[in-house]
Amino acid sequence: MENKDKRQLYSKEGRIQHKAPDQEEPSEASESQENTESQLSHDDIDHPVTPDNLEEDPTTAKVNNDPTNIETAAVTGPLVIFYGPRNVGKTVALLRLSEFIQQEYDVTPAKDYRGDDKYEETVKKFEQLRNRGLHAPEATGEINFLMLNVNQSGKHFCKILEAPGEHFFDPEKPNADYLHYLNQLFTSDIRKIYVFFFEIELFKNDTDRQNYANKIRRLIQKHVNIKRDKIIILCNKCDKFPDMYTNNNRPSQKLFREKLYDSPYFNALKGVLKKRGRVDFVAFSAGEFSTDSNGLQTFAFADPYFPQTFWKAIYANVKGGFSLFS
Repeated sequence: MENKDKRQLYSKEGRIQHKAPDQEEPSEASESQENTESQLSHDDIDHPVTPDNLEEDPTTAKVNNDPTNIETAAVTGPLVIFYGPRNVGKTVALLRLSEFIQQEYDVTPAKDYRGDDKYEETVKKFEQLRNRGLHAPEATGEINFLMLNVNQSGKHFCKILEAPGEHFFDPEKPNADYLHYLNQLFTSDIRKIYVFFFEIELFKNDTDRQNYANKIRRLIQKHVNIKRDKIIILCNKCDKFPDMYTNNNRPSQKLFREKLYDSPYFNALKGVLKKRGRVDFVAFSAGEFSTDSNGLQTFAFADPYFPQTFWKAIYANVKGGFSLFS
């Protein structure tokens, strides 16, 4: 490509060099030196400046692969936050819940929530799995980090956030700070309903359990506004303990609550939860898991009782009604 006064020359690194039409061709030695200088300067520049009248070098095209690059100012409440570590079942719980409530609510991913290039793929995968209900997603892998809009009769009801578990708690870094986008949400004035995910057999050792409970305790003490925010304790994967089911094949909310609350590590939370007033408890199961002939993990949706009970707790807290089990 030529202009009247100059021509574009591209180095091996893709930087644009300019040469006047009457300029002598550089010798092999000087060209090697110039290329070295170009490379050294290029290492310190993320995106070389391109003159306005020249085409941009395609090798310098910017790709946004940071899923945490989020404009949280656009997030409105009430915001339901699924809080829990990896493999605790947040994604599958979200799939089961959204499949159930879409009978009466319009549940759609917020397509402008994340700015990275992979978010569109995340949204498509969520829709496929919700409609198909067959293969279970890997831990925040196939469905990695999205926000759902929940509307009823064309009116906004709430948003639901599902994020990678390590953003909330990582056993390898139990005292790590929250990422910037989470801190922005935690400190915002919007109304939040925190759904803290637990299991009867959460983690493999008491140290990790204690660290997880302590991190939740600190979050509640620092950011949960008793007059504005609400808390739900969700005991997930209760289908693993059928001995705590009632005669009608449904979990005893009382037995699961006692089992969880009486565990040593949960003592760190009892005091702060009591000070926060109403706290709902939900024993939950997304469904039955198994492995097919191809080695893929599959699941069949659990009885509608589970998403119905979970949604009743969310609904009551969004609306500010009475506790389900008080």
